[in-house]
Amino acid sequence: MAATIDQSALDKLLSQDRIGILDGGLATYLEDGLNFDLSKGPLWSARLLDEKEDDVSNGKGQKGIFDAHLHYLQAGAGIIGTATYQASLESFARANYDQASASHLMTKALDLACQALQAHNTSSASSSSATPMISLSLGPYGGMLSNGAEYTGDYRRTFLSESDPQREEQPSLEEMAAFHQRRIEAFIAQPSWQSVGILAVETVPRADEALAFRMALENVARSHEEQGKPLDRKPVYISMAFPDDRRLPWPPLTTGSAVDREGDVDMDEDEDDEAAEQEGAVQEEMNWLVQIVTDTQVQGHDSLWPISGIGINCTKPYLLPKLVQRMSASLVTLNRSASDGGIDLQHRRSAAGLQKPLLFLYPDGGLVYDAVRKIWLTPSNAGDLGQGDNSAASWASRLMKLAKSITAASDPDLPDVWRGVFVGGCCKSGTDEIRALCECLSS
Repeated sequence: MAATIDQSALDKLLSQDRIGILDGGLATYLEDGLNFDLSKGPLWSARLLDEKEDDVSNGKGQKGIFDAHLHYLQAGAGIIGTATYQASLESFARANYDQASASHLMTKALDLACQALQAHNTSSASSSSATPMISLSLGPYGGMLSNGAEYTGDYRRTFLSESDPQREEQPSLEEMAAFHQRRIEAFIAQPSWQSVGILAVETVPRADEALAFRMALENVARSHEEQGKPLDRKPVYISMAFPDDRRLPWPPLTTGSAVDREGDVDMDEDEDDEAAEQEGAVQEEMNWLVQIVTDTQVQGHDSLWPISGIGINCTKPYLLPKLVQRMSASLVTLNRSASDGGIDLQHRRSAAGLQKPLLFLYPDGGLVYDAVRKIWLTPSNAGDLGQGDNSAASWASRLMKLAKSITAASDPDLPDVWRGVFVGGCCKSGTDEIRALCECLSS
């Protein structure tokens, strides 16, 4: 039997509509809202944890992280993510920290989230029985590379010298699992692990890494079991970053494929059959991804640390409706009996003490980054894409409308296959967007 996970605290954060509120983008809020420079080195927001650099000395950077967490809580977020997206032993090593210093700073990130939560709970006059919680934010293997690989899935280690033969190699499944395992174990070893409410690996661009992360969880749980050590298993979700509404960016499409990166189809005389075939292949790929994340088994064995949910983050808002439709269709298929083409997924989850999966949706703010001018721009075709006026209110309204259609199961393309939906924002979404989401939820 798979190990059960207590997600009762998560359930309390869901409204009567079965919708909960996440925070927004931490790093871009630190930049835009609090005027910090995160561009120095490979650590991104985690750079502010150390006091050795002048611009964040005397606790200025740590105070910024605390303030960002507190601002999101005050805006109405029920879950705040830690400043640990790029915090791994490998990332800190590349920034010239030893392992002891890295572990200390990784723990400090959790401490700051705890302090913000405590300050909010002390000052809040809310009568809600639900206490906000902390999400331990973990970026993908590509985040450690600091070259934008989380958006391409191309995990070649370009930080190595050009003469190093490993520079052009993609990591194996086992190497990615080992990377995630080391980081999970580093956090579990700290007393602050008890403060974590949920564990999130985010902005994952490839399905094999989702499997690698699950392998890492299994290895950690098995190691504790073999040593007879208790393990406080947290709820976990795995969130993906999509460049279009069809597939993850990795592996890249093969030359001559009928589906290009924008999801268009090259038509020929058999265009209808070709389109149907490609759509079927895209859905099969999504079925595989959803099964990897939500199944009660990992590589043929009952999971020792099962997954509570699946997410989509750092993805353009207008892509969400179709992606959610595909994920929902995957669950419908997987929930069928084996004789009907499924794997009895929900029956297996129920037998293992698991509920329906939770869905986490936190798109970016809808802007596009111009790498030449180093500025964020509104897409020229935003109106054509249904992106609205890009205001916080418009962004939140569209996202909340999607969330309510999912939980109400009023859309035939969105069947009732989810336990609940958590919505929030990623890059270039801030406290205004989260406040607007809360207003939409209560209206």
